[in-house]
Amino acid sequence: MERKSLFAGNRRNGGTGNKPENFALTVLGYDLEGDTKDHAVIGTRLDNGQQVRVSLRQNIKGNTTGEHSRSEVADLAAPRVDRNHPGTVEGGILLAQEAFQNEDGVYAARWLQVLSHAPGESEVFMATVTVSDVAVKTEKVGGRMVTKYSSYLQLIHNGDYQHCTPETQEQLKITPPFLVGSVAELREALAALLMDDLGVGVRVIGDKDFDGIYVRFDRKAHKALPDDAARQAHAEKSADEFIENLGQMANEVDAGNVKCEVIPYSTVWAGSKTAQSLKTRPVMQQRLQRFGEVVERQGRDPLRIQVYRPAIVALRRTKPDENGRTGLYFSHVEPLNTRPALKGIADAIAYAATENLAPEVPMPQRAGAEQGQQQSAAPAAAPADAQDSGFGPASDDDLMAGMDGDGDSFDASFDDPAFNSAPQGEPAMATSAPVRGARNYGGRRA
Repeated sequence: MERKSLFAGNRRNGGTGNKPENFALTVLGYDLEGDTKDHAVIGTRLDNGQQVRVSLRQNIKGNTTGEHSRSEVADLAAPRVDRNHPGTVEGGILLAQEAFQNEDGVYAARWLQVLSHAPGESEVFMATVTVSDVAVKTEKVGGRMVTKYSSYLQLIHNGDYQHCTPETQEQLKITPPFLVGSVAELREALAALLMDDLGVGVRVIGDKDFDGIYVRFDRKAHKALPDDAARQAHAEKSADEFIENLGQMANEVDAGNVKCEVIPYSTVWAGSKTAQSLKTRPVMQQRLQRFGEVVERQGRDPLRIQVYRPAIVALRRTKPDENGRTGLYFSHVEPLNTRPALKGIADAIAYAATENLAPEVPMPQRAGAEQGQQQSAAPAAAPADAQDSGFGPASDDDLMAGMDGDGDSFDASFDDPAFNSAPQGEPAMATSAPVRGARNYGGRRA
């Protein structure tokens, strides 16, 4: 016996019984003919290139009044009169939330949120990410007390970054996962990536099993070294220590009995207003909770385990500094349900979907339970009570050192917390250099 859609005619939104989707779309135009319920935005989905028509569902609770009331399609189509107006022109980017596809192919969304009011205001990508908790610090500035909020996002580099400019991809140091054919190649790649201020995950893939782990790296000590030669030696030492801990697996890699894949990851700060919203707005707090799980521990402080999920992320640029340089910050993160969530960076690396392997996430992870022991082809990950991948700085002071400023801009210079893929320091000058590839690190893509 199998389930069939016997109640299709009684389901809402055209009776398709489909699941709601969240997706970003580039605006092509608006159709304001007819009643409000018939108004629609026409655009191109960023995830699959499909041209779509999206309307807004009516009689939605909680969207009629207040500071954060829902914008209707006509509001989005109207010329923008101030920075708080939702007007979005052709080439801007909207986020359709909880959108059902009707039988006529039109999507009916609960909400349409602006990610970019005009071309170039924001850049949007889709990747597996996690978001840190928000640190709060109150300090005296100019004779008055000021509250500052700080948070950052960690992104795995196996995402879809094609809608970001080459300059942005270079500034984020996006490096697609790549294979190495020997331990010597692995050592070269690890040292180069660590020198380039990236976090590094390593996955081994056998005929029947696979596993992933991250490279531990004392970034704070690395930054304190006096020159590049000393830092290079420090990075190579970390690579050597990692390879030494591989044990017999190193021989398996050299013999070609397993594939060895390098999976980089990195971090970007939240804009100050975004961080404040994540802390103070209930709907944003709920969103943040999807990226972390708090575990109570007897006689010890609770532990927040980072949860990695597919997400849509919008990036913006800071105001230029005195040298004309700009930094990047994220202004929105929207969790997706396109793939099950994973706990901790080790599992995020092990189950990363790349061109070499896209493993199915096991049921214990899907249910949100602690993952049991499994067959491993590489060293075990850090214990659950360790600071997983060093994602969070050691203190709120370290975290707060990363953000400062007013509105949607921040002072990007800060003290570096100890984190093996810590938030980037002073932003690199955006350049028109080609997007980095595996060949830069001694590896290969296939």
